[in-house]
Amino acid sequence: MPTKEGLCGGAEDTRQHVQAFERAVVVAEEISTFLLWSGHRELAAYRSGMLPPLVSLLTLSLVLFSAFLHATWNAATKRSANPTVFFFCLEAATVVVCAPLLLFVDWTAFSERLWLLLAGTAVAHGCTRYG
Repeated sequence: MPTKEGLCGGAEDTRQHVQAFERAVVVAEEISTFLLWSGHRELAAYRSGMLPPLVSLLTLSLVLFSAFLHATWNAATKRSANPTVFFFCLEAATVVVCAPLLLFVDWTAFSERLWLLLAGTAVAHGCTRYG
C-alpha cells in the first residue's frame, strides 16, 4: 500500500519531477517556435537581399528542363514497339548531337580517378539499359 509520501518517494521528489517537466515543456516550446519561424526569417532575409539566392534561375531552369526531357523520353520509350531499340537510337542521336561539344573540353583537367569513375558509370549505365 502506498505511503502518504506517494509513489515517487516523497513530496520533494514530486516537486523535482514537476520542475523538470516544466523545464522540458519550456525547451520544447522554444524549439518548436524556432523551427516554425526560422524558415520565415530566412525567407525574409533572402527577400531583403541579406542572403544570396539558394538556387539561381539558370540552375532551376536546367533542372526543370532536364526533368521534362526525362519524362518525355521515358513516355516515348514506353509507347514504342521495341523500347530497347528505340532507346538505343535515342542515345545514338544524343551522341551525334553532343559529340562536337567534346572539341571544346579541356581533357587535361580531368584526374585519373575521375576517368575511372566515368568509365565505371558508363559500364553500369549500359548494363542497366541493355543487360
